[in-house]
Amino acid sequence: MVTLEEFQAQRHRATDLVVTAKRFTQTHHSLVVACADFADGPVWIADGAPSTAHWLAERTDHCANTLREWIRIGRSLRGLRATAAAFEAGELSFSKVRALTRFATAENEDELLELAGRVPAAGIATALAAWSARNEEDDVIEARQRRHRHLSTRIDPDGTVCGSFRLPPLAGGKLLAAVNTTMMRSTAKPQPDGTWPTGSTVDRQLPDVFMRALIHDSNRRPVDATNRRRFPTPRQMRLVKARDKACVDCGRRDLLVYDHVPPFEASGHTSTAELELRCSPC
Repeated sequence: MVTLEEFQAQRHRATDLVVTAKRFTQTHHSLVVACADFADGPVWIADGAPSTAHWLAERTDHCANTLREWIRIGRSLRGLRATAAAFEAGELSFSKVRALTRFATAENEDELLELAGRVPAAGIATALAAWSARNEEDDVIEARQRRHRHLSTRIDPDGTVCGSFRLPPLAGGKLLAAVNTTMMRSTAKPQPDGTWPTGSTVDRQLPDVFMRALIHDSNRRPVDATNRRRFPTPRQMRLVKARDKACVDCGRRDLLVYDHVPPFEASGHTSTAELELRCSPC
């Protein structure tokens, strides 16, 4: 049983926690702005560092990837005065600022700030995606997706290789579908210690799957990735997904791909009327 005095003490600590979090946000604003300003100076170049992030990582004990993101955000805030002011005042969290600076411009900043004020930080990515689908043209969305592509890896202390990647929807979907399908079709057996070697399937299959998913079709024929007519646009994919919602054959809602009916080889074009959602096994 918690006494009234203990409850009031916890309430007081909770209030202090909120105040501390706001101060941390304000400090984070100063930090990203300072990192961006430092990146424009000559010190790290004179010291022979390969990048500002490397110079700062050595001296601040942060990962270079984290510092690159701080620099990007700090530079973006230079053209987003209202966002910078809200961040500096502690009214807009770093999580929201990080997401907003990928979409906001001087023209749409006020609209996106109003949107950010209506949703929690956990929902900002979904809200921005919905806003983008309603307000941006396909070429703008695709240009952002290309601009933000990346692949990063690291080795953890136990020797495990970890990493992350950011790919446009079509390339990322094909990669995940290929990996997941291979996993589903593989028969795994438990190890002597009782664990299941799910990673071993990926270890064996991922290199080939990655190349096949991005460069070859299911019949191992090279795919011309520059031929935009072969693949549905993001808008077409959104329309087909909203229409079908699940695999048209079995009703499954994961491992979904966009299937040409009739095949693209027969029609020679891609339209929403001739696209259907199907799961990879079907």
